[in-house]
Amino acid sequence: MWSASRRVRPAALALAWCLLASACGFEPMYGEHRGQAVQADLQTVYIASIPNRAGQELRRYLLDRIHNGDQTPRPLYQLEISLIEQRQFYGIQRDTSATYARFVVTGYYVLRDIKSQQAILSGNSTAYSSYNIAADPFNSIVAENDARDRAVRTLGDDLIVRVSLYLRNPTSPPPAKS
Repeated sequence: MWSASRRVRPAALALAWCLLASACGFEPMYGEHRGQAVQADLQTVYIASIPNRAGQELRRYLLDRIHNGDQTPRPLYQLEISLIEQRQFYGIQRDTSATYARFVVTGYYVLRDIKSQQAILSGNSTAYSSYNIAADPFNSIVAENDARDRAVRTLGDDLIVRVSLYLRNPTSPPPAKS
C-alpha cells in the first residue's frame, strides 16, 4: 500500500530541483526571451557546402532550421562540416548475411570567424540510426535511406545546439566532443 510520503517525495524532489535550477541562473536557451536571440545569432552563420548526398541533406536541413526566409543578415561565421558514413552489420546468419544494420554518421565541424578565418569552435558529433535488412533489396534500400535521413537530422540538431551554445556564450569552453 502506498503511503502519503511516497507520493509526495517525487513531487518534492521536482520542486527542489526547479528551485535549485532557478537559483543558479539556469535559463532555457529556447525560452520565451532567448529564443529570438538564439535564432538571430544562428542566422549569422554561413554553412559551407558539404560533399556527398548525406552532406547535401545535412546542409539543407541546417539551412531550413537556422534561416527563416530569404532575409538573412551578413554572415559573421562559417560552419564547415565533413561527414563520414559507416554501416555496421549485426544479426549475422549462418550464410553470413546480416538481418540488422546500424547507420553511423560522424560530422567533424569547424566554426570560423569570417573576418579573420580563425577557427573558434571545432569538434565532432556522431549520430546513430538502425534498420532491418529485408530479403527484398528494394525494402532494404528504402530502410537504409530512411536510417540515413534520421541520422542526418539527429546530427543536424546536435550541431545547431553546439553552435548556438557557443554563440550565446563565446567565453565558455566548447561543448564536449562526442
